[in-house]
Amino acid sequence: MIRTKREYEASLKKLKQNDEALENQREELVKLNLSETDISNAMAPLMSFRNQLHQEIKIYEGIKAKNWKLILELYTQHIGRFLIALRLAFNLNQRELASILNVTEAQISKDERNEYHGVSQEKVNKILELFDVKPMPPKINKNIDKDFLL
Repeated sequence: MIRTKREYEASLKKLKQNDEALENQREELVKLNLSETDISNAMAPLMSFRNQLHQEIKIYEGIKAKNWKLILELYTQHIGRFLIALRLAFNLNQRELASILNVTEAQISKDERNEYHGVSQEKVNKILELFDVKPMPPKINKNIDKDFLL
């Protein structure tokens, strides 16, 4: 996940370089008179990297544009990415979040690099409270029995 403006700009640059490399590779493969299937197979790894990078860029841009549907999807998929998305959507940098939480910028950077794996529930709650997010309680079907589960 892209976490900073610097990472975003670097990703845009990588995407442009990747697109140029794809174009050059295609031209070279065409010169070898390979079939379209062979060309596609040869280019698949670069295309996969390109598509993944493009998706990361689109997610970052959506978060920065405050696409709340996208941001809320992150909540259900990965709480760590959701916490990062909240910071980005509200246009806070890591230094500002660190100051608000009274921790070091290095700690926020580390937490975000690890997508908040291993942080305390207290820290997660503190960030959620900061952005006035109310955690969704899980819905448990209390009427099922052990036999249903097995």
